[in-house]
Amino acid sequence: MDLKRRDYTMNVVEIRGKNDDGLFDFFRVGSDGSLYMRSQTSTPNALLDTTAAAYASGDCLGTVRTLTGAIDTAYHTGLIESVSVVDTNNKKPAMDIIVFSSTPSAGTYVDNATPSFSTDAAGKIIRKIPIYASDYTTENDIAVADVNPQGRTVVSDTTNLYVLPVATAATTFTAATPVTVRFNIIQD
Repeated sequence: MDLKRRDYTMNVVEIRGKNDDGLFDFFRVGSDGSLYMRSQTSTPNALLDTTAAAYASGDCLGTVRTLTGAIDTAYHTGLIESVSVVDTNNKKPAMDIIVFSSTPSAGTYVDNATPSFSTDAAGKIIRKIPIYASDYTTENDIAVADVNPQGRTVVSDTTNLYVLPVATAATTFTAATPVTVRFNIIQD
């Protein structure tokens, strides 16, 4: 379809399609005008290294975890499409997942203690993703939360992202390491 506006002519192309997962693919126009499809995704997991203990609101749920190869190797960018939390203790821990662009240095990020962010680490925070207790459903005594943080873009210094879950309500785990967080990230 050709559209005319003033003295300019534009060619408009509509592209539709779904990949094998039923999700729409995204496209990028290169500097030479070429159209590139960008449908690669990563699904890194972060097993939280928690202990069987009581956690207060504001405590770290484990330590900083590395999401290896989470984002695109060429541009170091991505789009967080969804986050899933699986809790085998069925405690439904409310948390904020703090996402860093690179390893936060200086500061304290110890399991079951309040984090102490250095100025350097604070400058590396690129996203905060809230997980509420109401986000969970229970399936066979396992709590599962699946949230869509509405397409949060991320830019990193490397292909990795770094995450630190922080409790936003008191919870008590009856077993060590009961929580896994999985990210679905579109690499662009």
